[in-house]
Amino acid sequence: MNDVNNILATDIVGVAQAHCGHYYRWLFTKEEVNRQFDENDIELELEEGVVEDILWPMGGSNSSATSFTLFNSDDDVKKYLTTPELIDYGDPMLVDIGEYMCDPCIDGDDGDITLPYMEKLGLSYDDCSFIEDCDKYHTLTEIMVLALENCNCMDFDFLNPFYGHNRGMRFSELCELYEQKTGSSFDELKRIVMEKKYDYDLKRSEYTCFCTSNFSIIQFFKVPFLSEEVAGAFYLNEDQVFKAIDGVDYYYAYGESTDEDFVRTEVLMLLGKSEKLFLKELKRCYEKNYEDFVKSCGGENEN
Repeated sequence: MNDVNNILATDIVGVAQAHCGHYYRWLFTKEEVNRQFDENDIELELEEGVVEDILWPMGGSNSSATSFTLFNSDDDVKKYLTTPELIDYGDPMLVDIGEYMCDPCIDGDDGDITLPYMEKLGLSYDDCSFIEDCDKYHTLTEIMVLALENCNCMDFDFLNPFYGHNRGMRFSELCELYEQKTGSSFDELKRIVMEKKYDYDLKRSEYTCFCTSNFSIIQFFKVPFLSEEVAGAFYLNEDQVFKAIDGVDYYYAYGESTDEDFVRTEVLMLLGKSEKLFLKELKRCYEKNYEDFVKSCGGENEN
């Protein structure tokens, strides 16, 4: 393995190339890049931002042009490796979005120093590997598809959105269908997804109830979140949002609700739920828990 302890960031070049929607990245020394240019008869001056169709490091008709990035510091290298590439065409098909990957080449077979320099920076493979680009195409597609399914749209293959009958649909066409069937704005959806303040753990979200001291049942939709390494949960009811931090659970509901009204909009948008559907499910949660409460108090008639 190459010894990178004496290699400076200013001596390194970031090299990126795509093949069939899969974006690959390498770190080379400038010396190695120039050697490869000579060996492959590539007449190219190594400069910042150069993008050329030179069939290196990968050849083949399905390979994209190669881009080069120069660095001033290790922080620049770290940012380069931990920021996903943009899909290089403006209106991808859904299958292109489904097949997107961006990760580092770490086998060292190309004369690169990618893996040892990642280790020097304390980066793992997972830190530098992505299944979604900077424009959040995959997340936006999933949200719009869920919203279309919730409004009973009959014009889409929900079983396999990226590889099914709609695999050739352009992203712009999905946006048009989303706006037409839901009456919602794609621009507003994108703003919420791109600017959201919290990382919501939607997989652990759930409808829940608790009983107050006067035996009233209060229903909520609980959404765990993480923000700047602070963990907590938001609780949404019919018209308010409460915030619990550091393991404090239901007791927050006796206090005041948070003024972060955008949380409700973000969560429902990310879940693809309309306000009407959310309130219906919240009511169902209340009725189920009320029935269980009555049974626990001996209120169920015996047959």
